[in-house]
Amino acid sequence: MVADVILAFVFTLLVSASARKDIEKCDDPFYEWTKYFDSDDPGHSGDFETLKHHLAYYPDDVCENPIGIDVRLLNGEHHTSAYEVTSISLTHGFACFNKHQRRNWGVSKCSDYKVRYCCPKKVVCEDVGREFTPFFDVSSGEGIDQMETVNNIRAISGLDFVVCDEPTAVDVRLVDGTALMTGGNVLEVTNLGLVCIESQQPAGKSCKDYKVRFCCPKRPPVPSTCGDGREWTEFFSIDQPFTSPSDPGDLELIADIRNQRRGELCRPEQITAIEVQLMNGVPAAESGDPTFTGLDFGFVCLNANQENRLCHDYKARFCCPEKIRIPTCSGESEWSKFLDRDDPTGRDDNELLPFQRLRKPELCEVSLAIDFRLAGGVRLDYYDDTFAQLSQQFGLLCQNRDQNDNRCDDYEVRFCCPKHLPEQECEGDGNQWTVWYNSDDPSESGDIECLQNLRADNPGEICENPSAINAEIASIEFPYYLTNEKVKISRNSGLTCLRSDQTDNSCVDYRVRFCCPKRFTHPVCQGNNNHWTEWVNRDSPSFSFDNERLKEILDGNFDVCTKPTSVEARLVATEEPYFTANEMVSISPSLGFICQNDLQVDGMCENYEVRFCCPDGKDYVVFTYFNPSRLPSYE
Repeated sequence: MVADVILAFVFTLLVSASARKDIEKCDDPFYEWTKYFDSDDPGHSGDFETLKHHLAYYPDDVCENPIGIDVRLLNGEHHTSAYEVTSISLTHGFACFNKHQRRNWGVSKCSDYKVRYCCPKKVVCEDVGREFTPFFDVSSGEGIDQMETVNNIRAISGLDFVVCDEPTAVDVRLVDGTALMTGGNVLEVTNLGLVCIESQQPAGKSCKDYKVRFCCPKRPPVPSTCGDGREWTEFFSIDQPFTSPSDPGDLELIADIRNQRRGELCRPEQITAIEVQLMNGVPAAESGDPTFTGLDFGFVCLNANQENRLCHDYKARFCCPEKIRIPTCSGESEWSKFLDRDDPTGRDDNELLPFQRLRKPELCEVSLAIDFRLAGGVRLDYYDDTFAQLSQQFGLLCQNRDQNDNRCDDYEVRFCCPKHLPEQECEGDGNQWTVWYNSDDPSESGDIECLQNLRADNPGEICENPSAINAEIASIEFPYYLTNEKVKISRNSGLTCLRSDQTDNSCVDYRVRFCCPKRFTHPVCQGNNNHWTEWVNRDSPSFSFDNERLKEILDGNFDVCTKPTSVEARLVATEEPYFTANEMVSISPSLGFICQNDLQVDGMCENYEVRFCCPDGKDYVVFTYFNPSRLPSYE
């Protein structure tokens, strides 16, 4: 260390009092004294408080180019009070050599000294949630007015968001990075920037070339990954940073992209990530340019922020919802023609299916899918309008009041309809639909509404031979075929949807109903030598049921054959057919007749009697009467 000091101070052993007085000043308004430093003690060679070592020991507290230095004894007295030979330099600091000191005709040690430096005032931006912007230099060149202010930066760039409204600090430097000092110039510096008017400078002085940065709220980080259910647009590069001398830089702004490339970029509120690259594919972060990126505006590189005053050329892409693609209309379905029944001249553009059917009754009531575009055939990846309704079942509705400009575009739509509607009718005056049945939920195998199981779970409600079946989606009550799922449906077996048959390995939940006779007609006793027996009433409904079953009648030794070919039942009180009571009963030639109290609405059966067609014939399966009161009314 001593050798370094000797070399540094070889020509500065003696410094005039006037020179020392000049370097002890710190009167520039943009500078201030540091604290005192005492990094050395007078040892064998002397006391050396050098700038080089102070920069090494206290890098955050000492500047490289101080404009003043103040040396004191440790007790605070001025260094001259020691009457020692010393060396002081703005470049090198302070030195006192023991060998240069003479006291009482001998060599004495130096006293112990401390020094401080006149350095630029520290400008900090340490408040939580704030940070410095990049440096701006919008008034480039010396000898001209320097207007490095918030308002001027915004005006020249055309972008308000690059600097906040109320910075809490400003950092001003010469354009080469040197700390600001007046140097005799007349400057106005506030948190809103720097102003130097050339005409106001003293004789022989000119405005320097300055740059500024501001302490502003931190910008939220911009994601660069695109999540599930979304997709990247193509890369856009609609601007270059060198089209004219007044060009502010490379501005890949969302608003400009949407204006120049209509329909290729989604609305700003829908953007969730941005990726920016140089034109050769290198990530923007590796360019070295200070830049701005925001989900609300896009990407900006300002020439005024660059040391060479020129940005690189960039391209940007954006993460948006999936593009609007033409839906499929396949299988037993087909597209209608494109229809444009309305214009947005009034309140809205109404292209809803129910209104379309007023003009085109051949359209299906509920479509499987819709396809839309601008009137005239123009398709876009993204549409600017907010739709009041956009439904694959019912169409499109755009209301003017919902739009930023209070006007919808004009649209045309087409609908995906079944080529034929597999809806079955319940025909015949004596028939009607049963109630809806939903006995199964989409399980591991699928959704199975089996007629045999439905009969077992709902005794007496479904006839043996339905003439038709009807099925629909249980949750929304739409026809089953609107799902485009592969299902098997039959009036004799019910409905089956197997997950293994579906492209997405899942079935929706279905329900079914069947077309059955409203009530049974009077039975007949056919065949030679067949006749009706006497009426039998072996039981009354006083306990659990009215039991007129064949087995119990035979056990009671009534005059009835073992294999009747037909059976008839009636009310004892009125002799009217049994079905006029509207009760839930079971009846067949092999079973006879039974009415259970707990199956009735009022908890009690009527009293019935039966007769059988004997002596010949075969047994039939149980033929159960179903209660019309549990069926939907069509009145």
